[in-house]
Amino acid sequence: MKEIVSYESACTKLGIDSNKMIHVLEMDEVMRKYNIASYKLSIIRMAINGNWKPNDNDKKQKKWYPVFYKDKNGDFKFLAAYSGPKYACMYAGSNYTCETEEQAIYFGEVFIDLWNDLFK
Repeated sequence: MKEIVSYESACTKLGIDSNKMIHVLEMDEVMRKYNIASYKLSIIRMAINGNWKPNDNDKKQKKWYPVFYKDKNGDFKFLAAYSGPKYACMYAGSNYTCETEEQAIYFGEVFIDLWNDLFK
């Protein structure tokens, strides 16, 4: 997991060409940043989780996700990793769940710039 330090390193682990990106040129700047961040975070999550796949229909499968707070400057900061009911995933979203608490903490802390692009 700790070898995943960037979008590019996640792509390398998964065998994905990091130069290929979703087509976002016609979008306004806010939507472009959001969509690029969402795509990159999804790739990074897959690399961090390895073969583990979240199953939203399995209530017994524990899933962890990063939780953030907004500071006085309007930036999002990592707060904690949380594992709870699916409805509580409003912070990072169920698409960004991890298998372990350690993975969710790492995901939330290391990639904070992308999380800010996603949330702003």
